Amino acid sequence: MISMIRTARLGSALLAIAGCATAPVLSEPPILQLDSDPELHMQVGDLPESMDFVITGSGGIEPSYRVIRGGIAFTVAVNRDSHSITYVSTSDAAFRTPDGFAVGATVSELGVDLERDLVEERGWGSYLRLKSGWDAFVSEIRFEPGKGVEFLPVTTQSRVIMFFKKCH
Repeated sequence: MISMIRTARLGSALLAIAGCATAPVLSEPPILQLDSDPELHMQVGDLPESMDFVITGSGGIEPSYRVIRGGIAFTVAVNRDSHSITYVSTSDAAFRTPDGFAVGATVSELGVDLERDLVEERGWGSYLRLKSGWDAFVSEIRFEPGKGVEFLPVTTQSRVIMFFKKCH
């Protein structure tokens, strides 16, 4: 079983899903220097070209960048026209949401109602909206050659794989 692809290097991800034995190793996403933690709608300056991509939702694939603030690594997507951040995610073990949650927390530890608060975005995965404004991605997938990709059911014992914010 593998975890949901957080930051997808498009070529590698497609080759892996297709079942190829080897995939090209791509560089890390370009680093953006920011004066504060990345936030949605934050304006950034000139963007370096990025050949790395992040899956931002069902049908959303955007060029990605890395931001490192306070020793925590974030992945961001930036709208090329407006130069504003449209997606922020992290799976860094040192990150804590304002609610105090970390990657690896179970759904039951989040204090949410699974039936009421679970958002299932077809083709991307499931997540829970937190009071802090962060979303907790909790989907896991299983890939079996010849059978394809299967999304596993989310339970109270499912674990947070990453936290993210995106323009909905």
